[in-house]
Amino acid sequence: MRFGALGASCVLFGMMGAAAQSVPSCADLKLVPAVRECKAVKSFAIGAGGLRVISGVNPEDEFSAEDLGKGLYARGVPKARLNARTNQMTTIRLERVSSARAKEISDTSDEAYQIEPVGAHELVVRAATSAGIFYGAQTVKQLVRGAGKDAVLLVPTIRDWPAMPHRGISDDWSRGPLPNMEFLKREIRTLAAYKYNIFSPYFEHTFAYASTPVAAFPGGAMTPEEGKELVEFAAKYHITIIPEQEAFGHLHHVLKFEEYSKLGETPHGAVLAPGDAASLPQIGEWFGELAKVFPGPYAHIGADETDQLGLGRTHDQVAQQGLGKVYLDFFGEDS
Repeated sequence: MRFGALGASCVLFGMMGAAAQSVPSCADLKLVPAVRECKAVKSFAIGAGGLRVISGVNPEDEFSAEDLGKGLYARGVPKARLNARTNQMTTIRLERVSSARAKEISDTSDEAYQIEPVGAHELVVRAATSAGIFYGAQTVKQLVRGAGKDAVLLVPTIRDWPAMPHRGISDDWSRGPLPNMEFLKREIRTLAAYKYNIFSPYFEHTFAYASTPVAAFPGGAMTPEEGKELVEFAAKYHITIIPEQEAFGHLHHVLKFEEYSKLGETPHGAVLAPGDAASLPQIGEWFGELAKVFPGPYAHIGADETDQLGLGRTHDQVAQQGLGKVYLDFFGEDS
């Protein structure tokens, strides 16, 4: 799976002793997603001197270094001792390079990075952007084997960049309990570790809109404040949140209420009536509220499962014009 393919996998890191195991090949690394170029794998025994992760003073790169260090130390990799000499430590260095130097890594992507050994005790991640640095650091997380005194850092020479600019998943928040913030942040961290950069929560009735407050039960819907908190958190991990709101079908949990049923194709149904003058303004209010919380470049307009269209208020219109035209005309109307 190339950097950019959809789907995620779990990587299990087995225990291995530095002396007892031979250095694996690039194919043995089983990096997820697969990198574009890999060669000449070396092995550094982290040993008693421990491991340190350093970066420049850019705040985003400092965050990548902190995230990488926390992830490795939490797995039992020994942290560098304060009194240890440099040649006793194993160092992972995150380094920004000039745009001219970055073109040697990739001239097609600003998310590209390079990994290579420097001397006998240092691995360097090079990139021109904070995203490249971050993604290189995520790859490094998969290059450590073992823990404690047996921890080994594998150091291949790698060049990598994404196959696709947009890499994400849709997460349905309308089919059961709404995940709490702790779970969602863990989900963001996990997706980022596999180089996803888009997270799309799916809403039918589970965002607390001011324009339709009755449909969103307290505790069962994301509030604007929670949405803003998640956006800010995800940005640190180079993930953009792109919300999806159903805007035609799948709206039973809104239209079942008497206050909103008048917007439906059928009474208390699941599909908005295209001919109702209030349908598009209602959709506009939803997406207007979402735009204030999720400032990404896109929004996802859900418009599937309109199986009730033509069975109620648009029956005659569908009979005269056809189902497809009535469906498409709804999205061509001026809002």
